[in-house]
Amino acid sequence: MTRGSDWWREYITEITIQSTKAAGLEGLKVHELRHTFVALSVAAGCDARKVSIWAGHSTVAFTLDRYGGLYRDDEAADMSRLDALLHTARPLEIAQVTSMKGRFR
Repeated sequence: MTRGSDWWREYITEITIQSTKAAGLEGLKVHELRHTFVALSVAAGCDARKVSIWAGHSTVAFTLDRYGGLYRDDEAADMSRLDALLHTARPLEIAQVTSMKGRFR
């Protein structure tokens, strides 16, 4: 099964036509579906590294540069999540902090 062959392309095209029609998305092409999947995955907060791999991108940076800003998230919601995390996180013990000395150079 060679993906570059004409019968493979025809098969994928036919499956896409049938699937998009059944989903009420008639007329969308494979590439448009791919972009939508990646954009929605990033917007939903999926692990960017995994999305990048799924999309076949060379780097996570490419994925985030291309798709990261398509859906503006509510900045206030981000700050609320960060605030909640900071208020529930337990402070490190002094001994833990001391034992980590020099690790972050």
